[in-house]
Amino acid sequence: MHAAEIETLKQRNVSLKNEKESLDEEVAGLQSSVSAKDLELKDLNVVVHALETTSFGLHDQVSSYERLKGQIEEFQDVQMNIVNDKVAQLDAELLEMALHLEEKFYPHLLTTISGPLGAAISHAVEKEMQDGLSTSIDHGKAVVLGETSLSFALSVTHSLVERLKENVAAKRSTLIYVWTPLVNPLSIKNLMGEAGTSDSVPATTATTTSLSTTFVSASFVPSITIEDYEIMSMDGPKDS
Repeated sequence: MHAAEIETLKQRNVSLKNEKESLDEEVAGLQSSVSAKDLELKDLNVVVHALETTSFGLHDQVSSYERLKGQIEEFQDVQMNIVNDKVAQLDAELLEMALHLEEKFYPHLLTTISGPLGAAISHAVEKEMQDGLSTSIDHGKAVVLGETSLSFALSVTHSLVERLKENVAAKRSTLIYVWTPLVNPLSIKNLMGEAGTSDSVPATTATTTSLSTTFVSASFVPSITIEDYEIMSMDGPKDS
């Protein structure tokens, strides 16, 4: 009976040893796992520190970019104000130049064209009136220099105006050919367009060239003479 109890205790002792060894192995495995977790934690701490450092660096960069952006915007505002002032000054100078060119060249061209025309009209009217009066006197027709003379003068003037209209219509295309290239380069729109294009020909050069070409073309316009407005077969008033 005593021997059987001893044998039972031995077997139990063996099973406890086996269980202890199994538990020791589990403890060793848990310790290894804890060590691995500690290493991972250290690595994660390193990564977190690196991310925090990067975050601080990015925050500083963002602050620097914001300050730089503000400085750039301020600089752009200053430069735009300078550019706007220069453009306004250039516009004023171009406008003054256009007005100066119009004031200087247009009267000369108008005098060149209208001077001979006015002289031709005046001389033609005087000539027709004198010829008409002298013709009436040469034929022995008594002309009362009152209402009859005024009516005859109006008739002569009317005929002359009709001839003028016909002549002007015939020369209209030539006059338009002269005026169009002269007006276009002196317009404010064209002068402003020249100022707004940086790589184009300067406005003064383009205008001078256009004016030179126009005045050369104007030299080929047929001159207006008194013969253009002579009234043929115009008799004076007859007595009833």
